[in-house]
Amino acid sequence: MDELASFDPAATRAAVGTIKLSLALIAAGLLGWAAVAQRRGGPDTGKRLRDGLLVVVALLSAAAWWNFSAFHYFSPDRHLAHVHDWDTYHYFVGTKYFDELRYTELYNCSAAASPDAWRIQGDNALWVRNLSNNQLEGLRVQDMKACKERFSPDRWRSFSADIAWFYSRIPNWKSVFHDWGFNATPVWITMGQTLIGDRPANARTLGWQTLVDVPVLALGFASVAWAFGWRTLCVLLVFWGTNFPADYSWTGGALLRHPWFGLLLGGISLLRRGHVFLGGFTLGTATALRVFPGAALAGLALLGAARLLRRDDGPALRRSLITGAGALCAMIGLALAAAPFTHGFSTWRDFAVNSAIDSVPSANNLGLKGVLAHRERDKWEMLKGLPDSVTRWEAARADALADRAAWQIVGVGAGLVLLGAATLRRRDEDWVAAVVALGVIPLAFHLASYYHVSIAVFALLASRQPAIGAALCLLAAFSQAAGSFPMENDERYVWLSIGWLSFVGVAATLALLPPQRDETATWEQTTSAPRGR
Repeated sequence: MDELASFDPAATRAAVGTIKLSLALIAAGLLGWAAVAQRRGGPDTGKRLRDGLLVVVALLSAAAWWNFSAFHYFSPDRHLAHVHDWDTYHYFVGTKYFDELRYTELYNCSAAASPDAWRIQGDNALWVRNLSNNQLEGLRVQDMKACKERFSPDRWRSFSADIAWFYSRIPNWKSVFHDWGFNATPVWITMGQTLIGDRPANARTLGWQTLVDVPVLALGFASVAWAFGWRTLCVLLVFWGTNFPADYSWTGGALLRHPWFGLLLGGISLLRRGHVFLGGFTLGTATALRVFPGAALAGLALLGAARLLRRDDGPALRRSLITGAGALCAMIGLALAAAPFTHGFSTWRDFAVNSAIDSVPSANNLGLKGVLAHRERDKWEMLKGLPDSVTRWEAARADALADRAAWQIVGVGAGLVLLGAATLRRRDEDWVAAVVALGVIPLAFHLASYYHVSIAVFALLASRQPAIGAALCLLAAFSQAAGSFPMENDERYVWLSIGWLSFVGVAATLALLPPQRDETATWEQTTSAPRGR
C-alpha cells in the first residue's frame, strides 16, 4: 500500500523520458561511430563492441515504448493498465455503432447515454463539440432525445451499456466530448467491425482487442530484419521506442491504431526483396487504412513515370507497373469489400468531408503548416483565459497561415524538388523511392503528433547511409528534450515540427550521395538481387 500511495505519475514520466533521451543519444553515437569507421576504411576493431551495444540499446528502446510497463502512468494497481481508454472509446464506439452515429453524432449520443445524462435539464447544457463544424456547443435535452431515436431499443440498451463501461474508466469523462471525434476510413471501419462484432465493452473484450496491434507490429519489424538486416531493425526500434511525439501515451493500447505502420514496413520490405506485386498490395492496404501512407505510392508512381519517360530497361518499368497493379488491386478491392458494411461508396465522400472539417488547428499537430501558422503574439499562453480563447487561437493561426501562403508554396516546392531528386537518384531501387517520398508527409499534411512515427521508416535508409540512422536517433533525442522543456504545447509542437522537417532535409540530401558499404544491414551478403516480379 505504501508503494501505491507514493506513486508519482509526473516523476515516473520524467524518469522514463530521461532514459529514452539517453538511449537515443547513445544510439546516435554508435551509428556516428560506424559512419566514421566506414569512411576511414581499413580494419574496424570496434565493430563487435559497437554491434553488441547497439543490440542492447535497441532492446531497451523496445521496452521503452511501453514506458517500461508504466504504460499510461496510472497507479500500478489499475486494472488493464495497458488499455488507452480515451482513444479506445472513440474507435470502439465509433465503429460498433457507425450505422447510427456516422461521423458526426458520436459525442451527442454518448452524452445522451451517459449515466449522468439526467443532470442535463433545462438550461443546464453540457458543452459538446459539434462534429459537423468542430465548434463547442451546448447539448440540451431535445438534442439527446433526437439522438436516441437513431437507435432501435435493443441497440440503445447495448450502446448505453458500452458507454457506462467507458464512463467508469475515464475520470474526466465530460472532457472526452471536447476532442475531435472519430475519423476512420470505411476500410478501417470494416476491419474494426469484423474484430468487434457484437461484443460488449468490458475488461475481457478490450483486454485482448487492444493487444491485436502487437503481432501486426511484430510482423512489420520482422519483415525489416528479413529484408534489411538486424542492424537496420535496431535503428528502427531505437526511434520507435524513444521518440516523444509518438510514444505509447498517445495511441499505445488502443484499438487497431498501428496496422498501417506494420503494413508500411512490410510493403517496403517486400519491395526490397523483389516481391513487387505483394509490396504494392501491402502498401495499398496501408493507404486504404490511413490515407497518408499513400505518399510512398506517390514516390513509386514518380519513379515509374521517370522510367517511362527515360525509356529505362524493360525489367525496371515492368516492376513499376506490377507494383502499381498490386496497389490498385488492394485499394479497389478493399473499397468494394467495405461498401456493403459502410452504406456504400457515399461513405468515402462523408469521410472526405469529415477530414476537411477535422483539419482545423490543434496544439499537438505537426508539419510545415503548424510552423508557418505560429506567431509569438498568438501563443496559447497569451490567449488562454480570454472569452472564446480557443476560437481566437484557431482564427489567429488561420490568419497567420494565410499571410504566409507564399512561404508555404516556396517551402513545399523546395521540399518536393529535394525529395523528388532523392527519389530518382536510385532509379534501380524501388524501395528507396517509397521511403524518401514519405518525407512529403510533414510538408503536405498537418497531422496529429502520433503520426510522427511515419518518419521511423527512414531507418531503412540507414542500410545505405549509416549517418541517416544517426540523424534519426538525434531527432528522437531532440524530441524528448523538447517534450520535457517547460513551454506551451503549441510552441512545443512547432519546435518538434522544425526538427522533423530538418531531418527530412538532411536525410534527403544524404540519400543523394552514393551509398556507403553496408554496415547497418547485411542484405548484400545474405540476399540476391531484387527479382522483377
